[in-house]
Amino acid sequence: MRGNRIIKQSSTKLNAFGSPNYPELANFDVFLDFQKHLIQDPPEKGKEFTVFKDMAECISVVFVHPLLTHDIFLSAFKRAQAIVLQCYGMGNFPMGRTDLIKVIEDALLKYNKTVVLVSQCKNGFVRSTYASSVSLKKQGAILAEDMTVEAIISKLSYVLGKGYTGKGNPRRFYLCFNLKYRC
Repeated sequence: MRGNRIIKQSSTKLNAFGSPNYPELANFDVFLDFQKHLIQDPPEKGKEFTVFKDMAECISVVFVHPLLTHDIFLSAFKRAQAIVLQCYGMGNFPMGRTDLIKVIEDALLKYNKTVVLVSQCKNGFVRSTYASSVSLKKQGAILAEDMTVEAIISKLSYVLGKGYTGKGNPRRFYLCFNLKYRC
C-alpha cells in the first residue's frame, strides 16, 4: 500500500491497515503481483537522499458534529497554523451555524490560517457539491479530495514547515500540498 494513503482500520486484527481510496500497489497470494502502473519512479540516480525535519506542529483536527460549541471550536483555531475540519459527507458544513462560519472566515481572511475540509467518511472524497463547501472554498478553504486525515496532517506539516502559506503563494502551496510535483 502507498504509505500516505493508508489508515489503521483495526486495533486488534493482524491485517489492521487499509487503503480506502487508493488501490493496493501489490497483491500477494500464490504469486506476487505488482501493479506497476501505480508505482512511482524513484528520484533520479545520484541524488542524495535527504530528510526534511522542520515540520510544522500547530495543526488542529476538529470533528464537526451537531453539539460542537462555539468556544470549543474557537479554541481549536486560536493557536493552530492549520485546521483540518472533518465535515459531513462530501465536505458539508452546517451553514446554519453562522457563529462557526465566522470563526472559519476570520481564520482564513484575517489571520491567514490554512483550513482544509475532509470527509468524516473513510471512503469517498470532498468536492464543492454543496453550498457550504462552495462558500468555504471561495473564502480560501482547501478541499481535501480523497486524502485521509493522516495524509493531510503530514502534508500540512511538511508544506507549512517549508514556509509556504496559501496567502503568500497559493499556487505553490496548493501544488506542494497535493504533491503534484516535488517541493
